[in-house]
Amino acid sequence: MKNRLLLLLFLTAFSCRAQESKITKVNISYVDVEIETFYTIKCNDFETRFGKEMKRKTLYDGVLLERLNYFLNKMKPDNEGYIPDVRAKLEIYYNDRKVRVLCMSELGAQLDGKSMLLNKGFVNLIKSMESHK
Repeated sequence: MKNRLLLLLFLTAFSCRAQESKITKVNISYVDVEIETFYTIKCNDFETRFGKEMKRKTLYDGVLLERLNYFLNKMKPDNEGYIPDVRAKLEIYYNDRKVRVLCMSELGAQLDGKSMLLNKGFVNLIKSMESHK
């Protein structure tokens, strides 16, 4: 009986892992981080406020998407509730049709509307995605 229970737990864990969603593409919209504004640009206002100044890219590169997934999974909530002055917006598409939205400045981010802490490695990854061909 004990062996059957262990087998059942193993198979359940394995099947959950096999169904793990994966990032399939990322749409990045961004502007120069040096652009100054009179007020904070919030995530929902990003496209409207920057319109013609905004650059866009769509990425499918598996290595970059895996690194992005790594950093997304390591993000921690920002208990201070920082709202970024948005300079980059990522729409992250998954194989299970889920779409997540990450808006960020160099100091912080919001993932699906929740304030999150950033680390330097994550900021550098996003900058490399912006310059990726």
